[in-house]
Amino acid sequence: MSDSEKTPNGSPAIISDELWGGPRFIENAGHEPVYVETKKEYWDLLNRRGLRMKDQQESTTGPEREVLEPTGVTVQPVPHLDPFSYDEATLVHGADRVNRNLGLVETIDCDICFALGRHSGTRIVCRPTLVRVECRCGSREYIGPVGTDGAVVWNAARTLADRTTGGLFDGHGEYAALPTILIQSEEATILRQYTRMLAGRRLTAGYFCRGCWDGRPTATKLRVKISRDEIVMACSCRLRFFR
Repeated sequence: MSDSEKTPNGSPAIISDELWGGPRFIENAGHEPVYVETKKEYWDLLNRRGLRMKDQQESTTGPEREVLEPTGVTVQPVPHLDPFSYDEATLVHGADRVNRNLGLVETIDCDICFALGRHSGTRIVCRPTLVRVECRCGSREYIGPVGTDGAVVWNAARTLADRTTGGLFDGHGEYAALPTILIQSEEATILRQYTRMLAGRRLTAGYFCRGCWDGRPTATKLRVKISRDEIVMACSCRLRFFR
């Protein structure tokens, strides 16, 4: 028996497996706290993560093995987000007005957040002097100058003459007639420019029909096609169409 295993009076010491200070969460061994109850579990935790006790770098935690868990925090790059310009803010307002005219509920996802494995949803604010799209990357916004007419407003009237009947062929070749809202030329221009602007900002818009919308994130999005020649937005109750 070595001297380190004896008490000061020379009698044998009892080596206990009880953790110093009792069972508890170890909070500095990784990203999440780990609950350990014994010294054996504590040494295994250090060995599994390739760590050693502070100020005891020569101590051993057990046989060498492949580190199973990361020992450091992965720092994700923080993208630089430029503020919205006046023209971009005008497009956001224009798209907001088009959505109201066509009975649409819009969501915007951040492609950067999606690529980094984060939740890609955004918060959107659209007011006359404030336009903001905020995600986990940060905030893209436009704030109108104080004391000036910095508002950005776009407006377009709609009439009952903009309604007709159209239809779609399903995957089985069956034709279904649906009420159809004709998208005006100015609205189509706004939607095309807005889609290009969002793509340049690494953002993607999704649309729901306000008539079908039930407030749940699992609701079915519209099938959308926005091209130079035509715009088609289809749901189960109606079409929005431009050519």
